[in-house]
Order: sequence, then C-alpha cells, then structure tokens
Amino acid sequence: MLGWKKFASGRSYFHTSNLQDPVSGRVLGELYAETLFHDDVVDRASKRIGVYRDKLRIDFSKK
Repeated sequence: MLGWKKFASGRSYFHTSNLQDPVSGRVLGELYAETLFHDDVVDRASKRIGVYRDKLRIDFSKK
C-alpha cells in the first residue's frame, strides 16, 4: 500500500493527503483515511464502549 503508514499498535494502515483547490492550488484541508482489519475495528469499539461503561458504572453482565 504505497504511501500508507502502518499503525504502531497493529496491522491496520492510515493515509493523509492535502486537499487543494484545483484553480489556485491553495490547500483547503486534509483528507484522512484508514484501512482496518475487522478485528481491529472490534477491538477499538470494545475499548470505546469500555470507557463509557466505566464512567457510567454500567454492568453489562446482568440480564
């Protein structure tokens, strides 16, 4: 994957590039993209949910 950088923590990759005005060439912003493996998506989601679960003191093990 030419131009893509590997995340320090895993197998997934990310890429950034400038978004330029086609007439003036002025930089309007930056584009950011990620290519993630399914396991990495699930792991990130679990960690994100865990933060909210801990702050709200919710126990998801109860039925």
